Amino acid sequence: MKKQTCGLYPFLQATAGNWRNAAFIQCADCPHHGTLLCSGFLFTVNAECHPIILSVEQFYKHTGEYPDKTECAVVLDRSVFESIYAQWLKWKVDNPSACILLLLTT
Repeated sequence: MKKQTCGLYPFLQATAGNWRNAAFIQCADCPHHGTLLCSGFLFTVNAECHPIILSVEQFYKHTGEYPDKTECAVVLDRSVFESIYAQWLKWKVDNPSACILLLLTT
């Protein structure tokens, strides 16, 4: 089984099977994609409060459903997510100059 496919189950388990229970992380000011716009990420946490992140493109690829950020539980800017998880990210991210959200996608 592909790693990406396996990442969908923990995400759906943490959101009670509904992506609308997740937070939407928007990347309006993303420094990593240059002129390309990022479609965003879906974010939830597991039982240990570790983030589970799926890109919107990943979710669409596996489910055929394109999440609308206005239907999510909350919309966060990327910088807010990075601020909330700043201490945890110091331990988990080896390359801070890379896109942290892409590194954390399941």
